[in-house]
Amino acid sequence: MQRPLPLDRTSGRIEISGNHQERNMSSTAEKIADNLSGYVRNNPAGKELIETYPDWARLAQNEMDRRAAKLLEVFGAEELQAIASGRASLPYIVINLPDEQRCL
Repeated sequence: MQRPLPLDRTSGRIEISGNHQERNMSSTAEKIADNLSGYVRNNPAGKELIETYPDWARLAQNEMDRRAAKLLEVFGAEELQAIASGRASLPYIVINLPDEQRCL
């Protein structure tokens, strides 16, 4: 299990360290805090849900799965079967796209 992003609960600010990865994580935590701040401001009753919901990590994983599954809607049955059986790997195909077909 990953450690939660560093948030100073007394000030509501994110801890910033010299480590590049932690700075990136802090940036992520700041974005999350900004979104939650707006959500709670516009939906005060939602604050209790945020504080008490027991499994945000699982729910976030479910959302990531839903978004990934949405991508699969563009493929036909033959392509889906190839992906499902392991004969086609989306990461491998994307990594090996010609440069002009990839965002660099």
